[in-house]
Amino acid sequence: MRFLLKCVFWLGGVFLIMPGIVNKSPDAGKQAQQQSATQQSNGKSDAGDPVEQWLQAGRTLQDIAAFCDRNPALCTAGKAALLEAGQQAGENALNRAKTNLDSLTHPAQAEPVPASQKIPLPAQRPLR
Repeated sequence: MRFLLKCVFWLGGVFLIMPGIVNKSPDAGKQAQQQSATQQSNGKSDAGDPVEQWLQAGRTLQDIAAFCDRNPALCTAGKAALLEAGQQAGENALNRAKTNLDSLTHPAQAEPVPASQKIPLPAQRPLR
């Protein structure tokens, strides 16, 4: 689960930065220059402005935060599903922990390894 959260975080960062770096077509650079020249002549700011992108991202986060206000039934079902998944994950972790504890407290009787299969240790280096 931690891996998935890290992936979502880093991929979100990449996708947030990527639209400003990657052009969708070779003509996009020329179109962007023409649009910025038109907007500058009109006194408007550039649409690719990082501040405007951050403000739009903030508006999107506010919209996401208000999702449960608009769809209470969906949020209730989602909370129930997440609670069930969390309980199952906790039970699985508890069962694995019990199994590991049992294997540590009651080790199985292992057969000794024959001398022919043991890996020899290297000789100690002489002191200078």
